[in-house]
Amino acid sequence: MMTHTQKFEYTKGPAHTTKPWYRPDGSLLNLWKEEFFRIPGTQNYKFWVCGGVLEQWDTWDTDIVAQGKIESYEELENILVKATQLGLDLKQLIDINWNDSLANYFERTTTHLTSPGPGLDGDIISIRPKNISSTGGTLTLDSPPMDYDMVAIGRTWTKNGKSHTRRHPHPEKLSNFLWKFPGGMGYNVFPSLKQKEKMENGRTYRRPPIELREDFDFTTVVNTPLPEKAGITNYV
Repeated sequence: MMTHTQKFEYTKGPAHTTKPWYRPDGSLLNLWKEEFFRIPGTQNYKFWVCGGVLEQWDTWDTDIVAQGKIESYEELENILVKATQLGLDLKQLIDINWNDSLANYFERTTTHLTSPGPGLDGDIISIRPKNISSTGGTLTLDSPPMDYDMVAIGRTWTKNGKSHTRRHPHPEKLSNFLWKFPGGMGYNVFPSLKQKEKMENGRTYRRPPIELREDFDFTTVVNTPLPEKAGITNYV
């Protein structure tokens, strides 16, 4: 948590901010989405919203996965960099990467919500029954593990002067800021150790990945109030 008087700085590849972000906010994410789909090349990929932001958990970021054949590393790099920077400019942390190895899982569990859609306590639309567990979860400890390759901006990132490096023994540099992190060797496994730990502690993944389209309304799944309404505790 930060106060207004503390200095803040975050850098990931060329994306940079000196302003702390809020927790995911549906209205701000809608503004981000409008600009995001203006980035050249976004029409060449599918995008999915994933993770804790859909589960009404306490989280500071919004996970986005890009899928589709990479025709140009420079084009993909531009999409990922600008998506990240657009988020930071709106005080939203967008954690976006590319992987195409989870396509089968995503296609099995697709949910497409438009406005008006159900809230977090409403029904989930169009989840195919074969992927739903007996507990109502979309991911369980019995889910078969899958390795996947990931492409992301930056091997390292810096927050408040502290550098962090993504753990992987054999990263591959693809362009100025684009890196590939191959699956296998205990890395990039789904479900991840972090996900398994959460499930062992009683958390249930109720919502599958949701396809992000231009008509998607983030407020149907995310509705966190701004800090001015909720207090300083909503700052990173």
